[in-house]
Amino acid sequence: MDIYYIFVVILAVIFLVLLVVEHTIIPKRNKRTITKNFELLAKGVNHNNLDEEKIKLIHDQCKDGLFSIFYIIQYPFELFIKEFMLYIMEKDEDGSLTNEVDNILKPLLEKIREENLYSNVNVREQSLLLSIAKTIKDNPNLADSDKTSIKLSLNNLAFAIEENQNALSKSKKTNKWAVPATYIGTIATIVFGIIGLI
Repeated sequence: MDIYYIFVVILAVIFLVLLVVEHTIIPKRNKRTITKNFELLAKGVNHNNLDEEKIKLIHDQCKDGLFSIFYIIQYPFELFIKEFMLYIMEKDEDGSLTNEVDNILKPLLEKIREENLYSNVNVREQSLLLSIAKTIKDNPNLADSDKTSIKLSLNNLAFAIEENQNALSKSKKTNKWAVPATYIGTIATIVFGIIGLI
């Protein structure tokens, strides 16, 4: 019996240490990694030798350098660019570097947004939304205000579809683990009941 409690205490201590490391040391390390890559990007801007391929290469290097104990790090390219733009705005005192970065990165952000338009919904819904958006864009009979209004409605529809897909996905995940969790709970109750009787 004493060995069991010692084992549980050791596991709890290990888990607590990992939790402390996850929330104190690792975020500082990840921030240093991101800052180092932002500085590399800033050098590229200063030397006027920064293109989309180099930015993606630095992003990949940054993403590969991020670390977590409990989960997989997601650092989308668009977020990386936006955070770099904010980083430059904070560091740039006279605004000249900010203008250079805007000239390089704003077209890239627009390209990413167009490529990822409605990317958060399933392929079938995405193709329908893109088809409607293309029809609106190519229709010369629509006024610009009508096009803007319809695009806003399409974005709202895409958001609603995404929310429904997320709710359905969560429901499937919950149902997927409910039965096994019940079995595990029952078995654990029986095992610990027997151990308690001994």
